[in-house]
Amino acid sequence: MANNSGLFSLGRADISISAWVTAGGAGTFTDIGHLEGDAMLEFDREDLMEGSEQVLGSLFSEPIKFGARLKFAAKESSLDNMQKYLGQPAANLSGIVPNKTLLIGDPVATYYQIKVVTKGERTAQGATTAAAQTWTFWRMAIQKPEPLVMSKAKVRLLGFTLEAINDESVTTADKHGKVVNSGGN
Repeated sequence: MANNSGLFSLGRADISISAWVTAGGAGTFTDIGHLEGDAMLEFDREDLMEGSEQVLGSLFSEPIKFGARLKFAAKESSLDNMQKYLGQPAANLSGIVPNKTLLIGDPVATYYQIKVVTKGERTAQGATTAAAQTWTFWRMAIQKPEPLVMSKAKVRLLGFTLEAINDESVTTADKHGKVVNSGGN
């Protein structure tokens, strides 16, 4: 393959969240808003490496675990974002801006669809428009939130960590999610 700097990807991440919809259905996404720093998408994979007494190396490698995790810090600490950040049921949020109330009780198991849109690849070096690269995860769970700092010298951040959960309701190969490049030249 020839070198092609058009395949470099560079660009911010726009993150949207929706309630989980079975079978990878179209969710009703809401933009999380401004972020602080990078959004990080991490992948975990664990493999069983099996050997024997008769050989020095492994005889085979078999995947036994896979996971994806999205981490980001939201600068918009609205009560809508806070409700998700704290794992509270949607029913615990009431009112309209600026008069809203979030009741903080026991967290509940809630799943979300997440969409991350960034710039993707161009067809060639010097091409003027990059494709939009859209990562969609069907079923993600909020994990332990980062500490909430309240300060006169810093913007309050909601440090999110979301873990992809295998979505058995999806009947195609994308049980965790998918990434699509569209547009560009």
